[in-house]
Amino acid sequence: MERDLPLELIERVWQKARPAPRLDPDSVRQDCFGAWIYRHAFGDRASAYGWDLDYIVPPDCGGRGELDNLRPLQWQNSLMRGLGRLTRPVSALGLGNALLIID
Repeated sequence: MERDLPLELIERVWQKARPAPRLDPDSVRQDCFGAWIYRHAFGDRASAYGWDLDYIVPPDCGGRGELDNLRPLQWQNSLMRGLGRLTRPVSALGLGNALLIID
């Protein structure tokens, strides 16, 4: 997804991520697979905690780039989903992220 998105949209999608108990919800949250994401790491694919905006329904299937069709995903989860191969999602392991094997 493009990096020149309005900051307001990025923030509103960030708010959709799951806050974690006892952690600052303005800084750290979890995506829908449980992977940790850091607010400041939006678009940072060098970070294990980087994240992207992901289409729930892809544009190829009629989805639009509007808030109700966007969600925050840890970047590897977003990449694997985009390739149609979300069989090994990244999820939290303690306070870190781990690549899981899903049967």
